[in-house]
This record gives sequence, C-alpha cells and structure tokens, in this order.
Amino acid sequence: MTNPSAIAQGENRRQRPAMPRDEFDPRWRALLSSAFSDRNMHHTAHTIETYDQIATDYHLIATPEHRAWLEGSMREFHSRLPGKHVLVAGCGEGRDSRYLQTLGAHVISFDLSEGMLLLARASDPAGTYLSLDLRQAQKIEQAFDGIWACACLYHNGAGPWRKRN
Repeated sequence: MTNPSAIAQGENRRQRPAMPRDEFDPRWRALLSSAFSDRNMHHTAHTIETYDQIATDYHLIATPEHRAWLEGSMREFHSRLPGKHVLVAGCGEGRDSRYLQTLGAHVISFDLSEGMLLLARASDPAGTYLSLDLRQAQKIEQAFDGIWACACLYHNGAGPWRKRN
C-alpha cells in the first residue's frame, strides 16, 4: 500500500533527470546576445525578428542532454493524454511536433516566426504548421487533448495571463 505522506512529499512520482544547465553551444549564446541587443523594439515584433534571425542556427540548442530531457518530458506528457490530439504552441522549427508525432499524437503546431515555420514545413511537409499568435489560439476551432507549450509562454509576459476581476 502506498504511504499517503510519501505521495504528498513526491516520493512516489516518476523522476526525470534535471534539465542540463549551460550545455548550449557558445555560438548559440553569441547569436542570442546579439539578437537581444536592441531593447527598444516592441516585444512581440522583437521576439519574432530574433527567431527569424537565429532560425537556421536554432538546432545548436539541441544537445543530446537537452533533447533527452525534453523527450522524456514529452513521453510523460503524451502518456497522460486522454486522447491523441495535441496543439503545439510556439513550435519553432518543429522538432517537438515531429517527436510527438512519433509517439502517435495528431499534432497541429503554430508559431509567429516565419523563419522557424519555413524550417518546420521543410522538415515535415505533411505536418500542420500555422502562423499564429498564442493569444489568438482560439482561432483554431478544434478540441485538443493536450497543449505542449515548451519555452514559449514567457514571450507573452504576464499581461495576457493576469487574472482579471
């Protein structure tokens, strides 16, 4: 029998390895620091421009350790879904979308960076990759069993997510 206090303390949860820190290629860090140098640009436009600039080098972030951590997270996510329909927000170049498809998910993905979407569509011509803002996701008139939103929500800041009275 499971000890209730152990569950409350998280002892019976499946453990996944901690995300690796500072494993990124130095060229990736240089691209990011140069891309974020102009702080006066409107945040959303600046984010889109940055991802368009770094799209062709974005693969540098995918170290084996980082991918192992993410793929473990996606397997856990997928195992908890009540069905197979997944919306991937901020899909970038589509790597997570393609991996979720290998797990059996029916995926619709979106991003605002045309540079990233070009790469996603080139790598997965049969996939569905939309140009869409997360704040307008309701335009996708379909039900989903889960939403995978890895490393994209912070781009919206706190404003759109604040509780309103």
